[in-house]
Amino acid sequence: MSPPLLFNIKRVYDSMNFYTAWRGFLNEGEEAVSRKVKSNRLDEQAVRSRQRGIYKFYCMLGYGLTAEEGKSRGLDDILADLRAIPNVTIVTVVVSNERVGENRYIAGLSVKYIPSLPGQFTSPEDAKRRVLSDIKKLSNVSSIFKVSAGFERIE
Repeated sequence: MSPPLLFNIKRVYDSMNFYTAWRGFLNEGEEAVSRKVKSNRLDEQAVRSRQRGIYKFYCMLGYGLTAEEGKSRGLDDILADLRAIPNVTIVTVVVSNERVGENRYIAGLSVKYIPSLPGQFTSPEDAKRRVLSDIKKLSNVSSIFKVSAGFERIE
């Protein structure tokens, strides 16, 4: 024995209302989530504005040449090591290298860097200090001098 036709129509109507209500809830939920994500993104950009740019500073680098059997190490090798430092993006020689003594040279550099890597929050000042510290640790680098007092924001 089948249920009366009126009962079947009522069940179909109720399920359609439920579906419509659920669909409205989902759409409203997606819009609410989208609004929240956009507002959080704007808040993060406001907070991280200093961490998001590219900065530049200038310095003079004193270095020595290593010439051993089969291998030598000069400015090109030092620049390659400098470009491998995590926050450093671009290194440009702005003052060509000059000889100041036997196997001792100096060169003027422009170093562009980003303050924060993904997952880090570092100020531009701290990042510059860390880059300079890492440059001093490179082999054949004897000194860093005439470091620009501030830094310039590129982007």
